[in-house]
Amino acid sequence: MGKPSEAKRQKLLARKKRKQQRKTRSTVVGPRTMSSSLWKKTTRDHPDVLQNIEFVLVNAYRELRGIDDLVVLQALQAAQRRVSPPDPLADEILDELGAIRALRSDVSDSVWRDCLAAVEDSVGNHSTCRPGATGYLDFVKRYVV
Repeated sequence: MGKPSEAKRQKLLARKKRKQQRKTRSTVVGPRTMSSSLWKKTTRDHPDVLQNIEFVLVNAYRELRGIDDLVVLQALQAAQRRVSPPDPLADEILDELGAIRALRSDVSDSVWRDCLAAVEDSVGNHSTCRPGATGYLDFVKRYVV
């Protein structure tokens, strides 16, 4: 047996590249997108829960140096997945979200997760989610007293 043909070699390289892209995609932090019908239902039926979550985020932005949209995104994703976020500031936000969640025993876990996802979508809509970006936080702070 000799060397693989050029076509077979190209096919193997393409497969390797796709595999690498899948691996990279799974580790990239980025906002997810929820269906528009679920987003509408969540924002219509649970504005109080959304306000609770946004209050925590804006309060952290006002009180802690170094909070940006990426940190907020990491905290929201960690809260939904019930894992520790990679950034210590995100972990502080996660603790505050946990405290608010404990006060909202009237809200089901499903509704809470949907609200976290809706806020995560809002972060993605108003920010590049790059380190230092504060587009979402600057937007939402105008609405949170």
